[in-house]
Amino acid sequence: MRNLRSIPRNLVLLAVFVAVLSVMLLIPAPEASACCWCPKLKPVDPCATIYVVHQTPEGILLKPQEVHVIKAGCYGPYWAETFSGYGPGVLAPRSSPASGTIKAGQAICITYHYVKNQYGTVIVTHMDADTNAILKQTTYKVPKGSYGPYYAESFANYEAGYLRPGSDLPSGTIISDGLKTIYFVYKKKQTNININVQVIWDDFNNRYNTRPGSVGVQLMQNGNYIPFDTRWVLTTVNYCTFTAPYSYANGTPYVYTTNLTALVDGYDTVITGSAASGFIIYNTLKRQMNIEITVEWRDYNNFLGRRPGTITVGIFRNGAPYQMQAVNVPASGNQPLIYFNNVDRFDAAGNMYTYTVVQQPLNAAYYVTTIIGRTIVNELII
Repeated sequence: MRNLRSIPRNLVLLAVFVAVLSVMLLIPAPEASACCWCPKLKPVDPCATIYVVHQTPEGILLKPQEVHVIKAGCYGPYWAETFSGYGPGVLAPRSSPASGTIKAGQAICITYHYVKNQYGTVIVTHMDADTNAILKQTTYKVPKGSYGPYYAESFANYEAGYLRPGSDLPSGTIISDGLKTIYFVYKKKQTNININVQVIWDDFNNRYNTRPGSVGVQLMQNGNYIPFDTRWVLTTVNYCTFTAPYSYANGTPYVYTTNLTALVDGYDTVITGSAASGFIIYNTLKRQMNIEITVEWRDYNNFLGRRPGTITVGIFRNGAPYQMQAVNVPASGNQPLIYFNNVDRFDAAGNMYTYTVVQQPLNAAYYVTTIIGRTIVNELII
C-alpha cells in the first residue's frame, strides 16, 4: 500500500480511464443505418431492405429496380404492375413472397416476371356490297386468345351493314401470328326520281282523224331492250309520269330514255329532253308523201308488138296538172312502178291536197286505158 501511495495520483487516474475505455471498446455497438436515426441522432427500431424487380423471364428490366427501406417486422404486399405489350406479372421462381415478415438488417428480393404478349392480326373491312369499294378498313393487333366483337358501322347514303358470307366471325379466338379477315358490306340507299313524258301532236288538231286512240310510252333503263316500265297514254291526255330509281346501289346514276311501243302510221316521231328535264315526244303528221303508180299491160305480153316505146304518166293536184313523167315501156312483161316522191300533202292552211293519176292517150286503135285509183290498165283491142 505504501508503494501504491508512492505512485503519483495523476498516473492512477490515467490508468483507470484507460481501463474503462478498454471495456467500452469491447462492448459491440447496436446495428443501425443512417436511415434509422432520428434528427436527434438517437437510434430507433432497426431497419430492413426490400428490393422489388419487374422484368422478363430473360432478365430484361421493364422499369428500374425499386429499393424500399422499412422497419423490421411485417412488410408488403407489393403488387405486380401493368406493362404495355406484356401479360400480367407473376412471382418468379425463387422470388421472395410479396408479403410477409423481415428481420432487422435482412434484405430480400421480390421479383415479378412478365411474358411479352403474342399477337394475332384482325383486319376489319367495310365495303360497298355491289362494287366492293372499301369504305373503311382498320387493322388490329390483338393478344393471343379472344378477340372482338367488331360491329358494322354507319355510312352516309348506305343501308345498315351486314356480315358478308364467307367472312370470318366478328368475335372468337386467335392464335399467335394468326389472321382474321372480317367483312361488313353495305348497300347504297336507293332514291327515286319522277320522269315526266309529254306527247305532242302536230296534225292540225287531228282535223283528219289520223291519231290513234292511245299510244304506248316506254321508259328504257341503260339501253336495255326490255322496257323498265310502259304507260298507255290517251291522245286526249298526252302526259304521263314514271317513278324510277335514280342510281345503281353504288351511286352511279341510271341512264333513262323513252320511246313509243310502235311508230304511229302517217306521223314522224322525234323525242327530245332528258330524265332530269322531262321527255317530249313530238308526233308530226307527215307533210309529204310518195305517190306510187302501177301500169298494167293486158296485151298477152305484147304478143302483137303494138306497145309504144314510151308513155307519159303524171299526177294532177286539185284537178290541175302538177307533175308528168315520160317513161320507157318494156317490150314484154309489166311496167316497173312509177314514183312521184315528196309531194306535199297539205297547203299552208292545213288543207289536204287531192291527187289524181293521168296518162297521155295511147293509139286508140290498139289500146283502151282505164285508171282505177293509182293503177293504170292498158288493154289491147283485138
